Amino acid sequence: MKSEMKNNIMKFREIKNKMKIKNTYLFRKSILISILLSLFLLPNVMAYTVGYMVNNPSNLDSRESYLKNFLLSKGNTVQLIDDVTVNVSGYDLVIVSHSVDEIFFDHQHTKTIFMSTKAAKNKGFGSGFGTTSNKEITIDKINFITEKYTLRDLTVYTVQDSMSYIKACFPTNSVNIAYRSDTSKSVLLMLDTNALLIEGSSCSRTKKLFERNLFFGLTEADNWNSDAKYLFERSMVWVVTGGQIDSDSDGYPSIESGGSDCNDNDASVYPNAIDINKNCKNDAPVVISYAPQTTKILENTNKEFSVNVGDDETSNLVITWKINSVSVGSGTSYNFNKPAGDYVVEASISDGVLTTKQTWNIQVRSTAYFSCSEIGGYVCADNYICNGASYAVVGADICCSITCSEKPLEFLEAKKICTKKNNNNIKISFDGLSDDNFYVGELVDFVVEIKNEFDETLDFEVYNSVYDTTKQEESMLKKHSTDINKDETKRISVESELLENLNENNNYALYIYAETDDACNQAYYPIDVKRKANHIVIDYLDFEDQRYVCGDEIEFEIGVSNIGTVAQNIILKLKNNELGIDEEIDELRIEAYGQDDSGKEKIIVSIPDDAPAGSYSITAEVEFNNEEVSLERTLILDECKNIVTGGETFDTISIGNAPAKIFEGLSELEYDDFSLDISSENKKIIIVIYIGLFIVGVAVSFFFLRKKY
Repeated sequence: MKSEMKNNIMKFREIKNKMKIKNTYLFRKSILISILLSLFLLPNVMAYTVGYMVNNPSNLDSRESYLKNFLLSKGNTVQLIDDVTVNVSGYDLVIVSHSVDEIFFDHQHTKTIFMSTKAAKNKGFGSGFGTTSNKEITIDKINFITEKYTLRDLTVYTVQDSMSYIKACFPTNSVNIAYRSDTSKSVLLMLDTNALLIEGSSCSRTKKLFERNLFFGLTEADNWNSDAKYLFERSMVWVVTGGQIDSDSDGYPSIESGGSDCNDNDASVYPNAIDINKNCKNDAPVVISYAPQTTKILENTNKEFSVNVGDDETSNLVITWKINSVSVGSGTSYNFNKPAGDYVVEASISDGVLTTKQTWNIQVRSTAYFSCSEIGGYVCADNYICNGASYAVVGADICCSITCSEKPLEFLEAKKICTKKNNNNIKISFDGLSDDNFYVGELVDFVVEIKNEFDETLDFEVYNSVYDTTKQEESMLKKHSTDINKDETKRISVESELLENLNENNNYALYIYAETDDACNQAYYPIDVKRKANHIVIDYLDFEDQRYVCGDEIEFEIGVSNIGTVAQNIILKLKNNELGIDEEIDELRIEAYGQDDSGKEKIIVSIPDDAPAGSYSITAEVEFNNEEVSLERTLILDECKNIVTGGETFDTISIGNAPAKIFEGLSELEYDDFSLDISSENKKIIIVIYIGLFIVGVAVSFFFLRKKY
């Protein structure tokens, strides 16, 4: 018995040990699988500490709430911060909401995603911005963010909604990966480190970016579809990591994520590692871009040759320059200046082991030998001027050495032109205007700022108008008078009407003229005038007399014009609740502007007999294409000439020029051109009596005439 029990205990221990070994194996296997799985999924599950900058952290709008919850659902830590008192240290990245117009932190040294067009533009992302409405964007570049797509239109919203864009020009070292309508309107703009930001509207680039920034214009987060969410997640990863993963922290991202480390799980394996057996393959340097593209150069002029190079393994590249095999310099660029002749220019790029060469076969000639494009020049159009050196070349009278600049607009027919010596002490600027559309038939409201830099307070006359620079015609000239203290900037609110007959194919400008004493100045703001598709206006609401009395019939005439580009079916209405006026004419059609684009209709209404005297607002309405316009005019009713006696109402009837004595004995006689008040109940009797008297008179006259003859 004891022997059997001892054997059972031994068997139990053996089984226990086997199970322990198996469990240890399974545990280690599961750990390995988990590690491999986490490495595989790393780019999609990375969680960050996000500073979400909003205008009001205590009151988020629906889009901001949705984005916050989306970030949290992906495992990120989100801290709401305001746009004024903010410390961005400690965040993996900062997201600037659409509600923030201006930021006050150092985005140049902060990984930042901008969803505000105004803030992005102010910080040098582009020369302008705007908003459009659509469901789709166009993918223009395939990179880390867009790698699962092709170059095509991509639906990003569940419904049609607004999206924002930054307008070109763009910073250097930036990539416009998605746009709306054309490539100058970037919806998704990547700014890598060392990008040079735009300053002002001149497209100059001087301010350097030290951390990755990105503009994401799909601001309607609560309408994102799965593709929009994917683009936003990838954008976050790119801003934080550059789209590359360095799992072993050796400073070399993995090849799989776009880097050069062939084994990112071993810190001892990286390009140019000491141990040759673990070294990733050394590739030759690559010429990414070069300049110039031309092979012909003007004699005795400076021409910069440059190469932009890269190497997966090292940034310590040596670049040397040779001309006709003779060394002439080193570095990324070389300034070439030679007399007429043929030259071979060579840039040699070496990583210490492998060498790559970029070669140009250059012909140096006089201007008579080249076309303008061959010497890298520019032929200026009629409305452009050359501010650089000019050359006589083949095929063109003038070839400009630099990009032509737009010729200032001329206002030859303006009623107010500064013919006095232009004085820089008068500064004129515009506020409240943007690059949005301007439509005919509308008012443009804006502010003109006039600065007085004289040493005294002066009286100023300021004129504004709309000027057609194509036809040299001016319209809607208005005058404003004001006094401005020295060194003061006076803001003047003005409005300019874009008349209905403006030609949308012409060029227009808002023109400002300011003068004082013997000094003046003028300025303008170019505008793109367009014509809406659906645009109906009521030209007039007319009626013959302005004053009426109860019981009158009134003929109203309504004039309507179509100043839009699409023909319209309209419904015409005339209304006044107090007088019970509710008239409607439908199935009217007005053709598009420039065709049979106007019409008029007449409507006759009767004023109620009991309508009290007073002023009444008569409204004409036009309904078209789910839109409505209206026009009001005032109708005046005088006191009705009704007489109430003993409970009976007497109306006034006209009896021509009949003598008043005929009606002696009636209760009341009131006449203007012989008018008589009689009871309405006996009106018919009186008329019959009047007719009877007339017949008797005729009979008596006939009797006496017959007796006479």
